[in-house]
Amino acid sequence: MSLFRYLFGDFPAAFRTTLPITSAVGELAAASDRSTSSDGNPQLRGYATVNEVILWEGGDIFIHPFRPYFHGSFLQDQGVTVLSGVIRADWRAKAWCAVTGLAGPIALVFGGGLTRALGVTAIAVASFLMLRLSIHPSSRLVRSLATQIETTIAGK
Repeated sequence: MSLFRYLFGDFPAAFRTTLPITSAVGELAAASDRSTSSDGNPQLRGYATVNEVILWEGGDIFIHPFRPYFHGSFLQDQGVTVLSGVIRADWRAKAWCAVTGLAGPIALVFGGGLTRALGVTAIAVASFLMLRLSIHPSSRLVRSLATQIETTIAGK
């Protein structure tokens, strides 16, 4: 188990399709280029090339700080196109969790006082819990992102 999976909840994901790689890339690129949603649901954002795919769900108004990102690439496996990669948190959410996790002990060591150290540690624990609740295979945010990707690359 990797350190990032243990700390931040990163996990592998793969999506299969009958479309050729170029068509699947085109479908994802077209879906992520749409700027508005007609039904008010979050849109698929990011970019897609054959060698790199970075996708997330985002609305025009609210941005969830712990939203999941998919980072992967396309490959051919026995005649089937596979989009394989990792679902993970944004680097800013990981940095926030790491900084708050280190700030409590630093405050205690450098004279911030026990109350301040406990307060910062409580913020760190809450941040890690929010992140872990958002980034796991059965979370609503991850299921929604996975459904958007699957629907987009499904053969027509």
